[in-house]
Amino acid sequence: MLALLGRMAESTGGSAKLQLQELYGDENRVVAIQAVTACRDDGRSFDRREAVILDVKGGLITGVYNLIDDPTKLVEFWHN
Repeated sequence: MLALLGRMAESTGGSAKLQLQELYGDENRVVAIQAVTACRDDGRSFDRREAVILDVKGGLITGVYNLIDDPTKLVEFWHN
């Protein structure tokens, strides 16, 4: 996860921001709703909401799922 965040920062010149908006959970699952914004040097921008779902077992994360409101915009932003 830290490597991914590092690549995001590098690809966006440090403009990538994640802002936690809502957090839900119990002993087996955590759901984080967050806003994601970023800009690329070529003028492309990204401003979306996403949900990150974490499966938890024995206090360890066993699965991570990322749901974004517009996957097409995500692909357009990150791919050349």
